[in-house]
Amino acid sequence: MLTPLAAANTRTAGSKLASFIQYLAANAKLDVNNTYLIGQSLGAHIVGFAGKLIQTLKINTIFGLDPAGIPFNTAGPNDRLNIGDGSYVETINTDVGVLGSDMSIGNASFFPNYGTLQPGCIDPTTLCSHARANVYFGESIEASVDFYAAQCSAFNNIIFRDCNETGPVAYMGGEPSNYDRGVNSIYYLPINSDPP
Repeated sequence: MLTPLAAANTRTAGSKLASFIQYLAANAKLDVNNTYLIGQSLGAHIVGFAGKLIQTLKINTIFGLDPAGIPFNTAGPNDRLNIGDGSYVETINTDVGVLGSDMSIGNASFFPNYGTLQPGCIDPTTLCSHARANVYFGESIEASVDFYAAQCSAFNNIIFRDCNETGPVAYMGGEPSNYDRGVNSIYYLPINSDPP
């Protein structure tokens, strides 16, 4: 369960992560232009804060895996993960409005199963759907099958579970990321109960 103290500490944790990355860039020749930051739930906001603080180096890609919702749903862009925290920010939203964010906050925001009760998860009050973002991201790197997603015309398409496809498909997650591929929208994709 998310506590107010844990949420409040995301900014401090992000600051410490930013300091560590800057140290690695200066002393170990870390190439931030080829670096990804990945965080789940509160961790998504932590990597967002880190990205905000190291703008002179600009992290290549930030992946927010089902970014935590409350209290970040009412926070402004400077107080949560947001577009611009890295050169490219992608979110995978699997528990919208329960434990996850109820808005689109990345350059590209992917909503498997419209971002709600994921296949194989029985009870919406458990962590099952919230944790699926991690599973999907791992599969996007390891599986030989790409996660094709349809571009939707608006976030309301996600809320009302009716994606009006408006553009080319995109791949969710993966390696390399979608940075510099023109992927910039809201996306829906169906998900199976079992891995591809």
